Amino acid sequence: MANKLKSIMSEPYQVILYSILALAASAGIAAIASAIDNSNISILTVITPTILAAIFSAIFIGKTGLKQLFIAQLFKPVKLIWLSIALFGIPALAVVSILISQQFGGDGLYLTNSNLMPQLVVILLISIGEEFGWRGYLLPKLQNHYNALIASLILALIWSLWHYPAYLIGVGTPLDVPFYIFMLWVFPVTLIITWVYNNSGSILLPIIMHSAANASFSYLPILPETTGEHTSFYIFIAVVWVAAITMVIIFKPAKFIYTPNV
Repeated sequence: MANKLKSIMSEPYQVILYSILALAASAGIAAIASAIDNSNISILTVITPTILAAIFSAIFIGKTGLKQLFIAQLFKPVKLIWLSIALFGIPALAVVSILISQQFGGDGLYLTNSNLMPQLVVILLISIGEEFGWRGYLLPKLQNHYNALIASLILALIWSLWHYPAYLIGVGTPLDVPFYIFMLWVFPVTLIITWVYNNSGSILLPIIMHSAANASFSYLPILPETTGEHTSFYIFIAVVWVAAITMVIIFKPAKFIYTPNV
């Protein structure tokens, strides 16, 4: 059955349909939340990428697809270096940006929130709800047809637009900056997460890295709604761009995997 459906709809069309449905789900949930004046409903959006990934994997690949999506990519050994980058990479860039912004009048480094629970659990669940879809399903299929750089830029655009309906109702994104500024953050961090995923082959590390990024926003003085100024966030975006561009130059656009010249 799965092979028959796959022959009817080729992988590029699966990618297009998946992306359209993901964007439609985000818009639909935001519309319902707005209509009933309950923005909390929008939390359901975060599970739609993974739900759609499971449905598409089951329909077009079958049990093998589900196993690859939820088991093979999750339960595999990873090198300590990539685990460390996933866990500490974005927070380290955040700390660097805060220290730089301090030179321009920023408040410096401090914790904006001392409550670990249940916030960290929510952050982790959000990452799980998204990453099996974005990096576990969509990114590999994009990379079957494009190099790592182009695939990541396409994914970044989809991921950004997926956030837009939530932005319109005042949730899910930084609220005190224009949406295009948020997009300027999504693009470089997508490149970096692709780099970690491609070098580890593990969906666990994008989940960790996504969680670490959201935790940085929650616990460090970066966002304008926390600091009361925009400089820290703009510097943070610039620092992440520098890191992403450096990575692309060193690891090359094809696969983001370092291959020394011989």
